[in-house]
Amino acid sequence: MNFCGQALSDNRNQFHFVLPSNAKGHLIRHFPIDTNRINFIEPNISIIQINKLVREIELVFKPDVVYTMAGPNYIARGKVTVVQGVSDAFITHAPISAYFKNRSLLNGFLFFLLRLFKGLVLRSSADKIVFQTSSARSGYCRKFLMPMNNTYVIPNAINPWFLDVVKGMDSRMFLEKNDETVIDSFKVIKVLVPAVDYPHKNIQFIKKILECDSFPYRVEFILTLPDTSFVLESLLKYNSLERKVINIGPFLPDEAPSIYLNADIVFLPSVCETFSTSYIEAIALHKPLIVPDFSFSREVCADYAEYYRSDDVEDFIRAFQNVLIEDKVGRFSKASKILEEYGGQDLRYKRIIAALQDSIAKV
Repeated sequence: MNFCGQALSDNRNQFHFVLPSNAKGHLIRHFPIDTNRINFIEPNISIIQINKLVREIELVFKPDVVYTMAGPNYIARGKVTVVQGVSDAFITHAPISAYFKNRSLLNGFLFFLLRLFKGLVLRSSADKIVFQTSSARSGYCRKFLMPMNNTYVIPNAINPWFLDVVKGMDSRMFLEKNDETVIDSFKVIKVLVPAVDYPHKNIQFIKKILECDSFPYRVEFILTLPDTSFVLESLLKYNSLERKVINIGPFLPDEAPSIYLNADIVFLPSVCETFSTSYIEAIALHKPLIVPDFSFSREVCADYAEYYRSDDVEDFIRAFQNVLIEDKVGRFSKASKILEEYGGQDLRYKRIIAALQDSIAKV
């Protein structure tokens, strides 16, 4: 939505958007929009109807390029250049094991075939593809034989309201060290797990932590799941005086900064990601971050996060202990370096515009 808002305020380029109807409220709240430049479509609209609408817009608007922010789309290619963004790690670079994580063998195989089909649709429908990370690009190009020179890497970026919170903070608060630890290990440690209950998010790993007798800390895992979540129901059974699971439910983007600030540690056990905004949000607010050790997580989090071997409880305990004694000064400098590299939504918008202009020039 940030791209849409910025594009509609851009006097140097002309845009016409086709967006889902549920995006209208967010755009109106955060950006001045010209509804004459947007077609809002209902969720139940068919692919045939969307194709017809796009063709009608092309005849009147006469675009130089058609850009889909999150592909693949199923729009038939016309006469203009088509650029598609893709952020689904299961299309681009997921390891085989991730398709079967917390799924049956049959469901995992069907899930793999569906993502393979979507990758082929993307390959046949896009002239150029935009990825969020280098690992996503290399994985997709290797799997679907896509030439690298027909691709771009444009990282995700932190939302503007997060940057406002960060700018309003006094950096000295991050540099004041306790005598021994950043986090008081004798109090209840609040661990935020900002994830939905998709199988690859691997929230079930928390069950292993709750069952582990060698985990010596009093913790409160703060989940963001719907109340109807089966995973939540299974974890609540393990509540005790020393280890608790609390669910605050899904939250709006505007609520995220206060939720992160209320936590001591951010924990993301996911076994497959492209560029999770939760990574960059935790880093922006200088929160200790624990994630499994995968190439995709290291590409984004670099030396900021504390890594552990996925599904290894003892190695998680080691990582947990390390963040308790982590140097605040070091974490602050690491965060600043990463945020400077990825920048905000303004820089991301400029990178996308540059890619679109380049795609036209190469036709």
